[in-house]
Amino acid sequence: MNNTLVSKIYRQGLNPLWLVVPASTIVFALGWSNVAGMTGALIGGIGGLVWALVLAYLVRLLDRTERWKDRLATAVLVAAAATLFTMMGGGLYEGMLMSKALETEPEWITTITSGPLADQVILYFIILNSLMEVILVPLALFLNWPFPKRRAYVFVAGLIFYALRIWTYLYFAPQYFAFGDMAFSQALVDELKTRMAIDNIRGVLQVGEAVLFVLAALVPVTTAAASAGNDR
Repeated sequence: MNNTLVSKIYRQGLNPLWLVVPASTIVFALGWSNVAGMTGALIGGIGGLVWALVLAYLVRLLDRTERWKDRLATAVLVAAAATLFTMMGGGLYEGMLMSKALETEPEWITTITSGPLADQVILYFIILNSLMEVILVPLALFLNWPFPKRRAYVFVAGLIFYALRIWTYLYFAPQYFAFGDMAFSQALVDELKTRMAIDNIRGVLQVGEAVLFVLAALVPVTTAAASAGNDR
């Protein structure tokens, strides 16, 4: 068995469903558990599993319209990167407000962590993260997987995204909701400072994830497809 045949078998044996299905099941379950406990986790997990399979099926239907599938593959990558940069911009602004408040008037910090303003901040990230979880990241993997030169980029970006979402739902989300129930105290200030320091790690990983989506979008579809064809 020559190297070309081994490469072809290896490529055909990989499937984005191996990542998207379990990751969507876990992420949806954790997300809904923050809202409705174990019942929410069960509903979210089943919903994530079904949705991933339905989305994969819909993508397969696009095989009949190859031109539109190729264009959509690139558009999804650009949209995913743009959404990530938008979220990071909002997160950076929130961090700047918190840092300034903690340095000058710590009593003001509860304006951000509780009340109407906190609700709007949470809603902002829920909308954009849900867009990524439900549509953009799964589609980025499904649509770009056939292109070998894009596959490594989207695979690593997908791993980072899902790992961060799991980390967020297990640590950051419950903590943020807890902050909303806390009155101003030194304990709140200390916990916020710790959270912001840890959040810097998440920010760096998100930058890397967004860059990977951009790099994947810059790989010409024709070049990737031609590379796949050369191994046949």
